[in-house]
Amino acid sequence: AAALVAAAGWALRPPRLTPAGALFLAALGAFVLWQGVTISWSIQASRSWDYTNRGLVYVAFAAVGALLGGVQHRRLAQAAAVLLGALFVWALAAKVLPWLHEDYGRLARLRYPVGYWNELALLAAASVPLGLWLAGSRAFDRRVRAGGVLLLYAALVVAVLTYSRVGIVLTVAAA
Repeated sequence: AAALVAAAGWALRPPRLTPAGALFLAALGAFVLWQGVTISWSIQASRSWDYTNRGLVYVAFAAVGALLGGVQHRRLAQAAAVLLGALFVWALAAKVLPWLHEDYGRLARLRYPVGYWNELALLAAASVPLGLWLAGSRAFDRRVRAGGVLLLYAALVVAVLTYSRVGIVLTVAAA
């Protein structure tokens, strides 16, 4: 999926790679190609194939990173804030409205829709710096700053309701 997104992005708007960036992507691609070739003489071909697959994932993420390097950071931050805010609103709505997620009767930790409370707490902790930046920067419109405040509030409530000790510590550290 990452490779398809990168390919579509490059087709629409080619990124401007520095020579060092192009050399890095070429060297990484050559390394993954070499890993794929070594399957033919490997003692454990399945293990070599696992390393080749992992390398392909690294190339795909590097390509997506190169593609997103040219995107305006403010728009990317606003899009991430909207997605995280929607996730937190859905998680809190499932806690309040039992017909959205009926499994909260036996375990009270907030975990839906991600499925695991530590992951949800980690997302909440990661959104705290984003919410602080959106809320505190005068470069943004008032509506964006208000959205940053709402994201920050929702992230703090979600982090506390997950009852994840590490999540709460990471949220405080991120702030």
